[in-house]
Amino acid sequence: MDQADEKRNYYRVSETLSLHLVPLPPDADTDRLPNEWFPDLNAPIWLEEFRALQRDLQREIVSLSTDTANAIKLLLRQNELLAGALMKSQVQPELTLTNLSEGGLSFETNATLIPGQMLALAILLNTTALPLFCYGQVVRITPGTDTRGQSSLVAVGFVDISASTRDMIARQVLQSQRKRGA
Repeated sequence: MDQADEKRNYYRVSETLSLHLVPLPPDADTDRLPNEWFPDLNAPIWLEEFRALQRDLQREIVSLSTDTANAIKLLLRQNELLAGALMKSQVQPELTLTNLSEGGLSFETNATLIPGQMLALAILLNTTALPLFCYGQVVRITPGTDTRGQSSLVAVGFVDISASTRDMIARQVLQSQRKRGA
């Protein structure tokens, strides 16, 4: 399946999210973790370990009884909310209107970007308490709505995101669609 076909397989939703981006130079080392590009946003290392432990626990609870699994899921959600509150108290979110899908996002910005440029992204979804850090590549730039011509509408495709990150984005999209449909 080519990328154009893949793009059409994802649902999209317009959302106001906290979005931070770092335009990367052409020689940037994208083998490093995306969160390393955000020293001001970078959650303490324990938050990343916390998220990894949560994923491990979620895999393990499948084998437990339904009641036990549900209780553990509630505790995991409570812990994620507490960790998110700690994170939010450290960082003021920059809210941006985006068009979000599992394949990427588009947004308006005054930043000078070029097609093909790699970006480090930090996205705080409404369904997660901790930011998602990932890489994206600028795929398209069109004029923005700024009447002075100083903004651009930028489309970014996610690059090598994990299945769990893609699932979190899918949850955000589906939850937003449910709210709009209700």
